[in-house]
Amino acid sequence: MKVWDLHCDTLSELRRAEKNGTPASFALNDLHIDLEKLQAGDYMLQCLAAFVNLADPTPGADPLVTALEEIDVFKRIMAKYPDRIAPVYTAADIRKNAEAGKISGLLTVEEGGCCKGSLGVLRRMYELGVRMMTLTWNHDNELAAPQAAQTQRGLTETGFAFLAEMERLHMIVDVSHLSDRGFWDIVEHGTRPFAASHSNCRALCPHTRNLTDAMIRALAEKG
Repeated sequence: MKVWDLHCDTLSELRRAEKNGTPASFALNDLHIDLEKLQAGDYMLQCLAAFVNLADPTPGADPLVTALEEIDVFKRIMAKYPDRIAPVYTAADIRKNAEAGKISGLLTVEEGGCCKGSLGVLRRMYELGVRMMTLTWNHDNELAAPQAAQTQRGLTETGFAFLAEMERLHMIVDVSHLSDRGFWDIVEHGTRPFAASHSNCRALCPHTRNLTDAMIRALAEKG
């Protein structure tokens, strides 16, 4: 059975290992995923997230630099193992890679705050290959309120502008970590299918991170 996994934090773990002076290999490691695990699991598609913590305590930490460095890790992985995994930018690329016996790697971003509220940065992220992005992680940013804030706030004015531009670019809006109000803002104002890359069912696991039955139905109805 072919597997599609919409989220993992391996890029940030590989970057952290490099920063700590203990670089790890994407071919085989004890982090989240590696090529050996992907091939053993018969993966067709692995989404790899450039993850950013806006509250990173590291002196001089910059969320945009962090995201770009993790994207650089992704680019280097794709260049090093071209016979085993290849980047994808369209649905057709996934089919092409599968026919060639390759796993597909799709670049995503977890924490839209790395764009610092700039549509120009968002467009450059798309040029670099990002095809899916969460508007938030666990902290408020220029775009929206996170689920962790337990608030009735949703998307900001800038967040609605990002929604429109992401849909124009065909970059998938990822609602994982987004507040409930933000989720319904996407449903009510979005025009394209969206995703919840790593959310569960709230009826089965009553954590606010997870989706209610109504949310799951709304997501399905959007395609």
